[in-house]
Amino acid sequence: MAKLGVVPLKADFTRSNPVISAWLRRHGKAGVPMYVVIPADPAREVWLLPEVLTPGMVVEALREAAGGKGGR
Repeated sequence: MAKLGVVPLKADFTRSNPVISAWLRRHGKAGVPMYVVIPADPAREVWLLPEVLTPGMVVEALREAAGGKGGR
């Protein structure tokens, strides 16, 4: 993450939170986990990763988000 300049963010939904609820609704999710990748380029849209992840999926998504590859 440090090599790519990734800023991780973990949102705790142990107790109801209106901001997290809004993000879930915005992306058509009913609950957590929800993994959102926000690209470095603000012109690109955010995308969701699946609930079940592999290390390769995460690394690829972070590289793309950092600008290492074309868009999704």
